[in-house]
Amino acid sequence: MIELIRKLYSTSTISIRLSMDGAWAPAFDQKVGIRQGCSLSPALFVFVLDFALRAFETSCCQQQIVVKWLGYADDLVLMSTSEDMAQQALHQLQAACAFLGLFINVKKTECMAIDVRSVEIQKSQATKERVLVRWDDAEYSGWLVDWSGRSFVLTDQAITTLDLSQFSKTPPSHVLLYDDGETTPVLVKKSGWLID
Repeated sequence: MIELIRKLYSTSTISIRLSMDGAWAPAFDQKVGIRQGCSLSPALFVFVLDFALRAFETSCCQQQIVVKWLGYADDLVLMSTSEDMAQQALHQLQAACAFLGLFINVKKTECMAIDVRSVEIQKSQATKERVLVRWDDAEYSGWLVDWSGRSFVLTDQAITTLDLSQFSKTPPSHVLLYDDGETTPVLVKKSGWLID
């Protein structure tokens, strides 16, 4: 049976219809993935994914990583009560999948926190960092302050006058206090780029 499936897949070719009048591109060999439209394809995918998830569960159990998961087709949800456990579980899932040639699509991966309570920031915890911003062939110096610590460096009146119109979807992550006195809310991306 395995040899029959192997032959079925080893001789697969793909051709793309170029127009509605029936013109086709030259056929080429399918070297990766599973055949589209084949009734065996979903079953083969489930066999491979099942093996990966069993390896993932075994690895999590051995390393005492507490995580639950749900799956539907090729979508998976990992659930954990701690951020650290969720991160460790994701690494174990990546390793189990990569062993079989499956990869997690990071661009489509989402993280959702449930029942997260805001933490009061103490003045000593408010981060403040000296920065140099290059803009339009000029350099500006200032302080980059974590948004949660803005009330420690700005008056209530100064905070209410900040222009937040461009932050309708995502709130600012920091406030930038330039040495010349100008104050600007900004969103610092993971790449380090500022959006104001």
